Amino acid sequence: MPNVETGDETFRRRSVWLLDIVSGAVRRVSPATLNVWEACWSGNDAIAAVATPGSTEEDWYRAIVVRFDLQDGAPQTLFEPKDQLGWLSGAPDGKRVAVVEAVCSDRGVCAGDLRVIEMNGGTVRRIACGFDVTYTEWRSDRSLLLAGHRGHHRGPAAFGPAPGGLRGPAHGHQPGLRGGHVRGRAAGPLELGG
Repeated sequence: MPNVETGDETFRRRSVWLLDIVSGAVRRVSPATLNVWEACWSGNDAIAAVATPGSTEEDWYRAIVVRFDLQDGAPQTLFEPKDQLGWLSGAPDGKRVAVVEAVCSDRGVCAGDLRVIEMNGGTVRRIACGFDVTYTEWRSDRSLLLAGHRGHHRGPAAFGPAPGGLRGPAHGHQPGLRGGHVRGRAAGPLELGG
């Protein structure tokens, strides 16, 4: 009788491993029940991940954002999107995670809406950027650098400080991606209050 492999076997799941550079010890830190598509630090003691229970390419289209502690590995669901996810990044202090949600044809090709997930309370905010976000990177605990597309134009997004909350580009300019640069004064990345 032939042995039929369905693709759901646990050995097929991608996982996150931690290397102790002093001792050389390596250990798996992601739950064995999850397949990790993307992962990033969420503070010093946890990992945020785009993950699914299954490991096939088809499963990626139903991925969610989870966070798991490095000690016990217990996953906490942070966000269950309507569409697909990409460009996950975590703030250094572990208080926020950014991710892009969009209708995607393929993994790794994600251009869409910015979501910021607050770890304290689990609030998921859609941030109106005026363009399709294609990259997120936290520059500090409150500062988020973005890149994106609007039509055939692409470039970085420059945002100014925001005492008490989110604020668009500094000096009232709207983010305008033209010819590979930001229209108006480059004022710095998106700043998150508190």
